[in-house]
Amino acid sequence: MVEKTPADDSTPVTSVYRLETISLLPISASIITEEALIQLKKLRSIHYEKILRILGLCLDRNVMLTEYCARGSLYNFVRSGTGDGSLLHGWIFRFSIMSDLIEGLNFLHHSWFHHHGRLKSTSCYLTFRFVLKIGDYCLQSLTPAQTLDLKNSIWSAPEILRGNSSVFSVSGQKAADIYSLAVIFSEVCLFGDPFLRSGFDSDTADTVKLIREIRQPPFRPNLSFIEGLIKPLHVDLQALIEDCWQDAPAKRPTAITVHRKLEKLIGKRKDGLVEEILARAAGHAEELENLVAERSHELHNEKHKIQELLFQILPKSVALDLINGNVMVPEEYESVTVLFSAVQDFAATAATCTPTQLMLMMHTLYTAIDGGIGRFDVYKVETVIDQYLIASGVPVRNGTAHVAEIAACALYLRHAATLINWPRHDSEGEDDSPLAIKFLIGFHTGRIMTGVIGTKMPRFCLFGDTINTASRMESTAEGGQIQFSEASKTLLEQTSGFAYVPRGEIAVKGKGMMRTYFLLDPIHSHQSLNDPPVDPLYSPIAPRPATPHRVRHLKRHDTLQRQSSVQSRLSPSPLASQGFKF
Repeated sequence: MVEKTPADDSTPVTSVYRLETISLLPISASIITEEALIQLKKLRSIHYEKILRILGLCLDRNVMLTEYCARGSLYNFVRSGTGDGSLLHGWIFRFSIMSDLIEGLNFLHHSWFHHHGRLKSTSCYLTFRFVLKIGDYCLQSLTPAQTLDLKNSIWSAPEILRGNSSVFSVSGQKAADIYSLAVIFSEVCLFGDPFLRSGFDSDTADTVKLIREIRQPPFRPNLSFIEGLIKPLHVDLQALIEDCWQDAPAKRPTAITVHRKLEKLIGKRKDGLVEEILARAAGHAEELENLVAERSHELHNEKHKIQELLFQILPKSVALDLINGNVMVPEEYESVTVLFSAVQDFAATAATCTPTQLMLMMHTLYTAIDGGIGRFDVYKVETVIDQYLIASGVPVRNGTAHVAEIAACALYLRHAATLINWPRHDSEGEDDSPLAIKFLIGFHTGRIMTGVIGTKMPRFCLFGDTINTASRMESTAEGGQIQFSEASKTLLEQTSGFAYVPRGEIAVKGKGMMRTYFLLDPIHSHQSLNDPPVDPLYSPIAPRPATPHRVRHLKRHDTLQRQSSVQSRLSPSPLASQGFKF
């Protein structure tokens, strides 16, 4: 057994016995009687978590071997300022200590000991995991040698200090333990000397004298200095402690009563302080994980919304390259079809509307178009005032299908314009008939270059003579007609299902004379496409959600077995009140 000298008088002597650290407490007996040996055997058989375990005696040194408590005595711990301002200074720790203390005392009161006899904070020890254990509960012949000095007197019940003989009964000893319990509770609650806040020192004769005196109210620590508790709990805890240190022993509650009342106040604890802290930490970690998961889900949704918005501004493939940090290199496309559309006589139409009405009309028209062109393999490049620019075959190449996709989309645009009935606002009030909207539509096929321009509000731009020629096809078109060039006609001939007539040669600025063509309406059912729609989708005043309506199925006019994807997308239009037929 290797003995270790303590750093100071308040620190117990420790030693190592069978590879286990133990504490050495001095005893008063140098000779052990047979009766004391029997009682020592009983002591060694006690195994309770809140009671300091007795391991044996060493008569050569007059010491008792007990289990080692790494944190030392409760007296030193609460007066050393350890844990001040941290978790160990909080009420979770204090309630844990108080709960351990009453559990240990309740065990002693219901065991063959019946009482402790000299309970004080110096006889309460804290393990490494901050579990409180009650020590110094041995029989008188084996108890550590000590005298009743001023330092030990503040835990002694008033009847003991007055020399009252009733204290020697079992009930009297239990009542004295309850008083000592209350003083220790006040030490824990105030986290220090319980009388210091009242202007007294626990180690002075004046303090002990005031405790011993019979006075009303009796001299006790001032619990009004307890901090950090909500008022109802503060009041109930103060009332419990004051019941425990009443001057009359018979009025003090029993250990089991104190245990139940404290349990009712702070809740039943199944584990020690560290386990409770770990459980709370695990619960808090789970809450944080749920919060992080929730926030991550929200972040994912917001990121998805931003990406969807970006995909509306830029082609998806281009947007993904920008998101991934790839350098956008200008790219050339050999064959692309570009379409321009504009409102016929837009200036005159705008003159009949207020600015707000004009904005609503354009929003209604182009919102309807935006909702329908998604069925075609086309990309909306931009909208400038009344002009609508669409391209196919870019940025995703689609072989030679781009001209058919644009032709089908052009038919859709022309028909969509007929579904908008906008009221005319004549300044003189003479004409209130609905305003008819017609599109000028033109497209051309050729070579282009593409690239992303700018870093702030980047734009996917098309460059090349094809853009200019397509714009000329639109500007020289007739109202309600779809005009296209010879280059587009060459590719369109390779696709069945479209009808067109030659317009002849026209003068095109910058190009001279060009042969152009008009795309005809598809062969349709008995209801004309020019008739007013049966169920208009949009209010003439402001946009509103679409209402369900019947859409007739396409019937093929020709006998070919080809199921054109372009024709199939033309049929179930959300804007049309009738279907197309080719």
